[in-house]
Amino acid sequence: MDPGSDRLRILFVRLSALGDILFALPVFTRLRQAMPEAHITWLVDDRAASLLRGHPDIDELLVFPRKAWSEAVRHPLKWSGLARDARAFLRRLRGGHDIALDVQGNLKSGILTYLSRATRRIGFARRSCREGNWLFTNEHVDPPREKRHRLERDLSLLSALDMEPSFCAPRFPIESENPAVDRLLKSAFPGRNGKAAGRPLIVLHPGTSHFGEFKRWPSDRYGATAHALARSTPCDILVTWGPDEEDLADAVVETSRGAAVKSPPTGSLRQLAALLARADLLVAADTGPLHIAALLGIPVVALFGPKDPDIYAPVPVLAPVAVVRAGVPCSPCKLRKCDLRICMTEIEPEWVVAAALRLLEERIGAADSPAC
Repeated sequence: MDPGSDRLRILFVRLSALGDILFALPVFTRLRQAMPEAHITWLVDDRAASLLRGHPDIDELLVFPRKAWSEAVRHPLKWSGLARDARAFLRRLRGGHDIALDVQGNLKSGILTYLSRATRRIGFARRSCREGNWLFTNEHVDPPREKRHRLERDLSLLSALDMEPSFCAPRFPIESENPAVDRLLKSAFPGRNGKAAGRPLIVLHPGTSHFGEFKRWPSDRYGATAHALARSTPCDILVTWGPDEEDLADAVVETSRGAAVKSPPTGSLRQLAALLARADLLVAADTGPLHIAALLGIPVVALFGPKDPDIYAPVPVLAPVAVVRAGVPCSPCKLRKCDLRICMTEIEPEWVVAAALRLLEERIGAADSPAC
């Protein structure tokens, strides 16, 4: 970082969660496309930082150490180190930014945007943000009142910089993970030879974040789906999992009656993304890997219950998307927790299988078609 540089310095604020980070990536890509000479820093929570590290369009990744600080606060002996780390973080945050773009729109992102001391602090208008975020920004964008997809809402912020809010396909720095993914697939399917296996690779991802557990589809439904898919078409079915989700993956494999294989652990979000890039289809609920796969161009069957798919489903710009819902009267809702979860439990495996087979047929048919 060169404080004396004449380059325009921009702070891009999108801390979490993983799905929202992915919706913000096309916004960042559009910003980079319009301002190729600018020095752009992305401020992100430590939970999602691994997906962005090494990204070719990011000049600097500023990681907010949420987990480490939360743990240090509970141990008085670590308070002196916490104060030192906080001062160092604040110095980097106040890195002479000309513009701060707050794509998150909540209290935490608003405070950090304000502390950056950027001359122009761009965020959403009062009715389009949360927790008083608008108090910390000095330029406001008010997206149209009609219901809009989260990506369209985020893109609207670029109008403050006189940019056309058009979609730009983001890049993922995942090539370096290919050797590890080769080994992972060989371990899971010893007879499989990369993409030349002759059988489509279907990935099931049953987990969500702990915060989003009420969006999960039951493990036995994933197992029944795997069994039905294996009986319907020759395929390899892999069950992926993240931290604290191995039991979910085990349950899916057990109820699949031999149809599905549990993936070996992936070392990072980027490695998981590289694995998803090898798939021909992903089945998952509303969670980060669903959006990663869609942005990588992989067809996805998206299982939606509490959240509104018109706002939060993957955008079918780069890949086909089939949204499967139960259609219960209380869905979508704005709840953060729910003991009933009928919007998820009433989704039938047959519906998911039908959607998956349709997308597979379209993908295989497109691959077999002659090039234009």
